[in-house]
Amino acid sequence: MRTRTRILGIATVLAVAVPLAACTGGTEDPLPSVTVESLTVPDSMLPTEAVIDRDSEFLAASGDLPLAFGGSVTEPGETSVPAVWVSDDATTWQRTIVDSDFDGSFDGVLAGSSERAALGGLAWKDRAYSSVLWTSEDRANWESVELPDAFLSTYRLSILSVVGTRIFGIGVSTEGEAAGFVVSGDSAAEISLPELGDDELLSPSSLTGEGSNLLLVARPGPEGEPAATVSFVSTDRGKSWSDPVEIADSTAGVAGVAWTGTEYVATGWSPRTTAGGASDRASSWVSADGSSWSKEAVPAPPEDGPFFLVDVADEWFGAPSTAGGIVTVVAANANAAISALFTRSASGVWSFTGTTSTNEASGGTGMAVPLGDGAGTAIGGDATAAVLLGSSGYLRAGTFAGSSYRGGATLASRQFLALVNDAFPGPEGIDLVLRKRVFTVSENLDWRNTSEYSLAGYSGGDTVSTSPWDPEILGSLLNVTMAADADGGQIITGSAFPKGRSVILAQGFYRADENVDWVPMTGFSDEGSTEFFALASTGDGWVAVGDYRTSSNAGTPSHATAWQSTDGVAWSRAAGDFGDGLLESSLADVCILPDGTPIGIGWTEVNTGSYRMTAWSPDGDSWAHRDLGEFGEREGFGSSCANDDAGVVVSATIGGRDVLLRTTTGADWRQVFKAERGVNLYDPVTVPGGFAAAGGWANDTTAGAVVWLSRDGIRWTPVSIPSLNPDSTNLVAAYGDDLLVALPAVSGDPLLVVRDIEKVIDELVPKAEK
Repeated sequence: MRTRTRILGIATVLAVAVPLAACTGGTEDPLPSVTVESLTVPDSMLPTEAVIDRDSEFLAASGDLPLAFGGSVTEPGETSVPAVWVSDDATTWQRTIVDSDFDGSFDGVLAGSSERAALGGLAWKDRAYSSVLWTSEDRANWESVELPDAFLSTYRLSILSVVGTRIFGIGVSTEGEAAGFVVSGDSAAEISLPELGDDELLSPSSLTGEGSNLLLVARPGPEGEPAATVSFVSTDRGKSWSDPVEIADSTAGVAGVAWTGTEYVATGWSPRTTAGGASDRASSWVSADGSSWSKEAVPAPPEDGPFFLVDVADEWFGAPSTAGGIVTVVAANANAAISALFTRSASGVWSFTGTTSTNEASGGTGMAVPLGDGAGTAIGGDATAAVLLGSSGYLRAGTFAGSSYRGGATLASRQFLALVNDAFPGPEGIDLVLRKRVFTVSENLDWRNTSEYSLAGYSGGDTVSTSPWDPEILGSLLNVTMAADADGGQIITGSAFPKGRSVILAQGFYRADENVDWVPMTGFSDEGSTEFFALASTGDGWVAVGDYRTSSNAGTPSHATAWQSTDGVAWSRAAGDFGDGLLESSLADVCILPDGTPIGIGWTEVNTGSYRMTAWSPDGDSWAHRDLGEFGEREGFGSSCANDDAGVVVSATIGGRDVLLRTTTGADWRQVFKAERGVNLYDPVTVPGGFAAAGGWANDTTAGAVVWLSRDGIRWTPVSIPSLNPDSTNLVAAYGDDLLVALPAVSGDPLLVVRDIEKVIDELVPKAEK
């Protein structure tokens, strides 16, 4: 799936019972807190280097002003703090902590002009957000600015622009409502934003301007639905706005807009063809005043060059920068281990400039700015452009002189940490499958983006310890997942990525109980790419579901796949209505209905970038779509499921909201939980005394990681989980009387335990009124 609202881990296969009627989650009261204990974890799960988060403008040098970019920096075990980096030569960079008295965690963006710079965003402390802003005239010394009261609570600053000496900002509330402000001198005042129709959200993405004119780029429309990218123009600094004008339809996207001095240039991506599911290519649009847009001709990368690998791979432009009328932009290719620089001349002609050295990931994006007038007259000797590659987790700088790239400073290296990918009941406790990404590039720029899976165990106490794989080969496979049946039979699957071949091959093992040897599975394909995401026992056999591609190359369309076995050893691929061609599909999880029928949960792409939740079950010799009623007609996807004797509960995102759906037959679907805006709840599991699920919470007063608890699987209560930085919990798993909770390591302790979860539910979860 090319775009996901949220990236999910593989779902657990523990049982869950969620009966009865619909309910909307959430409360306006401060969240109850729960006592947690931090677990000692393997060193592979702990960060050792700082993380730089840069998602902002790259400010060109101007006069005595240096190059600059900004955002936040997070040292291991610390909160994220506001920081700006400057350079006089595009090679050596100096970091400034913007506010040494800042207390909390910061996430924000930098914007600026040749007269003023601003760093703004969100400060998080005591599980509450407020918008903050600092300004500077020299990009080195910073002073805070007081924002309108509404931005201290309701609206969360996410978009920033500086036009001359004025600073414009836009924030969005947890209800999706947007508001704007302008700072003139040291005084801030609210401004109007475009009026919308009923049930429409503005969904702003960028703001730029010149003189008294502002150009706002947004995707207005109903919540959770694909929408065209449009521009609104204000000629009076935000007092009034024009009607929207379309830049690109809902299948395309705009990464940013720059004012060259004579026109607006937008960069992003659009489908290569009109065929549904077509891959994207880097694209640009131009407008003299924002009132009408035309698509520009952008040359394709040289077909014999390292950036152009396969034309099925997505390719896109990042946000543009400009100086002296020249526009520069970094292009990324999903199947390339390098990035490319494109330049637009002052006369409006795009050209392919050249490629960078190897990135620390495929599909590497970034930003570039012309140096001086584009001929290197200001700084950098003969360099004509400065480049930043990466945005979060790793960042490096470099320069271009003509078409030649020269690497510069590595400001932050990517750390591949082991994360809890899944949890399964084990013979002596709970088995935790840890996943650590691995990215390697050969001399000919052939890259591999794979994962290493390790096994850890928890059997009480305060320590999680690594364990050897059994069979040993599992340590070299991808997407390792497990399942067991009621008689103690076990299966384990993974996928091999053999060197020298563009294939990913499924492998697996079966044993009747833990006292006998593992037996290799047979029947899996020796071609294409097969990856399993979930396994289940059907009572009289086994089923495995996941994705299949004809090649492991990035950009190759992926489709759902299901495999079946009667004995756990011999496997065959099931026929089914899984789609083909460019439009994709996926099976994320599989559960068992009370009558023993498997039901697979996932999604299908119905048009470029538009998805629907989908469920499949065997129908004779083939897997067919289940009728989901209204839940299969709205934008969304299914992510996990769990079952008990009474039915199946499905964790899904529909119309932009996390929901729980319940079915007993596969035909009687009903919604039993719908999250409020700003709230995440996913992957519920049974625990003593009720149910628990992972997720996050955000409203006007409270935000942060939570564990969701429920007595009956219908009414859910969010319980605060302590963390250094705001985030959602990744996964919860029951162990005896306790609950394990996994967090992203940059947010806090990677593994926590809540003791006596039944007592916690009894104390913190309200009882249903009679």
